[in-house]
Amino acid sequence: MTDRIPSSIPPPASSAQTVSAEEALRRSEARNRAIVEQAVDAILTADATGTILSANRSAERLLGYEPGALVGQPIDCLMPAGASHGAYLSRYLSTMKPHVVGIGREVTGRRRDGVDIPLWLTLSDIDLPGYRIFVAMLRDISAAKETERALRDAKTAIELADRAKTAFLANMSHELRTPLTGILGFADLLRQRMEGRSHDPLLLAGAEEIRRSGELLLANINDLLEIATIEAGCGALEETLVDPAELVASCLRLIAKRAERGRLTVTMTPPGELPPLTADPRALKQALLHLLSNAVKFTPENGMVGVSAGLDAEGDLLIEVRDTGCGITDELMERVFQPFVQGESGLDRAYEGIGLGLSIARSLAERHGGSLAIRSQAGAGTVVTMRLPRTRLLPL
Repeated sequence: MTDRIPSSIPPPASSAQTVSAEEALRRSEARNRAIVEQAVDAILTADATGTILSANRSAERLLGYEPGALVGQPIDCLMPAGASHGAYLSRYLSTMKPHVVGIGREVTGRRRDGVDIPLWLTLSDIDLPGYRIFVAMLRDISAAKETERALRDAKTAIELADRAKTAFLANMSHELRTPLTGILGFADLLRQRMEGRSHDPLLLAGAEEIRRSGELLLANINDLLEIATIEAGCGALEETLVDPAELVASCLRLIAKRAERGRLTVTMTPPGELPPLTADPRALKQALLHLLSNAVKFTPENGMVGVSAGLDAEGDLLIEVRDTGCGITDELMERVFQPFVQGESGLDRAYEGIGLGLSIARSLAERHGGSLAIRSQAGAGTVVTMRLPRTRLLPL
């Protein structure tokens, strides 16, 4: 009786099967070698002593070596003077605490010609029975570093230019205000001397125009100085308790004459009882005057400018300036808060000013922790809302 072969013991492989397995192994090894050789990244392998075992073509091209020249070399030959990869490997093998293994990082590599280049290194540790190797993947990041350096230099240049511009505006504003104050003073003196004495209305009108033009120029210079101060981060807020209703009323008194000359109706909605506000009164008055001046400037004759102040549902203080003026186009609305942006361009503009009012008003509101918002439609007027946080209001 013939003994049966137990089912748990596999039958011996035929010679054809052995050949097939060997061929499959060779093909697998050839395929893996081809993948490594064709890889874009440089790939090196080294043993535990830091001796290079293999290098693909990308590694040889990157590091400037002839084919096969890296094999057998110490890996320290690819590092700048004073660096020692071998010492790192010894420390890693003794402590098993990685500083590079398994962690991608930027390193400096040295080409065969002695030129140092920035590299991104990814190092892996392969520990198999009978041998241990380290696989290093290198990528040249010289272009990225150069781009980073160029961006950093450009940023530095922009910051220097911006500081120079801010300093220039501040210096020029101070230099221009001194003689302009004298011009305004003498223009006002001439106007007072000629009133009731001069029979030439042209002279009186000329003196008045000198004063009006000087005041406009002084306002523009003050705006330039203010925006320069804001951009420079200077000028701390001088905070005190402010009555919001009185603040609005005082601003309306200051623009009353301009509104009267433009034949505009100015209204103020009674605010009711409002809590005191902790703020810089000069800064808030300046911001509100810019909003009111814009409303008066861009509203045609027989139009209306209205102001209201009150608390919203969240307890924030809202100061709203609305007008029936020309409004703001959708195109301009996207950049209306940018400095020097104006509703018109060219020498034939109908409105005076240099386009700093809204930018300054928003900056002053934001320095108080608030915000500025605009709702407008071309030909249908504008509503500007200044919001100040409830944290600045004292309880009633």
